[in-house]
Amino acid sequence: CWATFEKMVAKEKERMQRKQKMLDKKASCESGKACHGHGQGTFFSKCDLEWNCKTSCTCKCNFGYGGKRCEILGTCPNTKGIEGL
Repeated sequence: CWATFEKMVAKEKERMQRKQKMLDKKASCESGKACHGHGQGTFFSKCDLEWNCKTSCTCKCNFGYGGKRCEILGTCPNTKGIEGL
């Protein structure tokens, strides 16, 4: 009985570690850290009951930044509108 209990405790510990890993990814994404500090991250995850998760972080870059993780400075889509001023 004790051996079964120890296995259950070890399994629960692993499950909680997976949960914490997912929560850490969420915090990193939403803090903007995943977007190099130049945008806001939107986090998405899909987890099963054992906290096996598929996650993604999508960045909405601040003005003047681009790239998948807002790592590129000076990406302006169109500057022709200000030439005549």
